[in-house]
Amino acid sequence: MSELKKIVLKQGEAKAFDLLGQINYFDNKNKDALIFFQNSLKIFTESKDKYQIANQKMNVGKIYDIVSDNDTALDLHKEALEFYVSQKDTARMAKSNMSISNVYRIQGFYDLSLDYALQGLQFYRTEEWSLNGHH
Repeated sequence: MSELKKIVLKQGEAKAFDLLGQINYFDNKNKDALIFFQNSLKIFTESKDKYQIANQKMNVGKIYDIVSDNDTALDLHKEALEFYVSQKDTARMAKSNMSISNVYRIQGFYDLSLDYALQGLQFYRTEEWSLNGHH
C-alpha cells in the first residue's frame, strides 16, 4: 500500500471517530463520545494536522466541560484558541472564547467569563466573519 493511501485511510479513520464522537455527544453518551474524540485527536496528532488537532481539542474540551473537569477543559480550549488566533480564524476564535467563558462562569470567575464572552462577541462582529455569511 502506498504511503499516500495509508495517510488518506488514517485521516478517514480519524474523521470517522470524530463523527462517532458527535453522535454519542448528541445522545448524551459522554464517556463514549470522549473515547471517540480522543481517538480522533490521537490520529490527527500523529499526522500533524494542526487544524484538526485544534478542532478535536475543542471537542474533547466540551466533554470535559460536561463532566466538570474544568481545568482540563480550560487547557484544551485555550490551546485550540491559540492555534485559531495564529490562523486568524475569527469564527473559531469566537467559539473558543465562548467555550472558555462558559468554563470560567461554571467556576464562578464571572469577570474572566465576561471578558472572554465579550472577546467572543467581538470576533462574531468582525467583517471577515460577516463576509462568510454568518451572523
